[in-house]
Order: sequence, then C-alpha cells, then structure tokens
Amino acid sequence: MNLKMVQNGRPRKDADKYDDLKAYYENIRNMDRMVTVGMLCFELERLKPTLDIDLRILRKRIYRWLSSEHIVQRRVTHVAQNTRYDSSVIEQFVSYVNEQIATGGFSPDSV
Repeated sequence: MNLKMVQNGRPRKDADKYDDLKAYYENIRNMDRMVTVGMLCFELERLKPTLDIDLRILRKRIYRWLSSEHIVQRRVTHVAQNTRYDSSVIEQFVSYVNEQIATGGFSPDSV
C-alpha cells in the first residue's frame, strides 16, 4: 500500500472555497467553454475577498490545486493530426517529387 494514496496531507483552511471553485470549473466546462488559470484566479478572488496575495503567487496556487485535483488543461481532438495516411497529401508529395525529377533532368538510373 502506498502511503501517498492514503495520506492526502493536512486539509485546507478554505476547502469550501476550493469546492466552489471546482463547481465553477465544472459548470464552465459543461458549457464547452475553455477555462484558464486566470479565470480561476479571478473567481477565487471573488469567492474569497479577504485573499490578499500577488496574482503570480495565486496562479502558482491554482496550478498546484489543478494538479492535486487531477485536472488537465487539454482537450481531446476529434480530427486526426497524422497526415501520413492522407491520400491528398501523399499525391501532392509524389507530384512534387516527379516535377522536381522532370525539371532537374535526372536520368531514370539516378532516381
């Protein structure tokens, strides 16, 4: 048994605000909108007006919170990024190479 899995550390003093922040994050994501760290910083400042820290430090705190909640700021792409099997790209490449061979005057033995 891994102790890291069992012990989560001491509880936050303002855990309820972070619960509200997670609800805010989930609501925005459910509307298929992007959520940035800056948005989360401003929302946390709105939820806890007595929070008086530098924005740079608050951003680091939000990054740590995102990591602890296993929230990743990426989206799934539904369009393949691989062009190796795209027939139009292959045809364009082959025609380009053939054109370069023709204009270069290479003999069939050289190719």
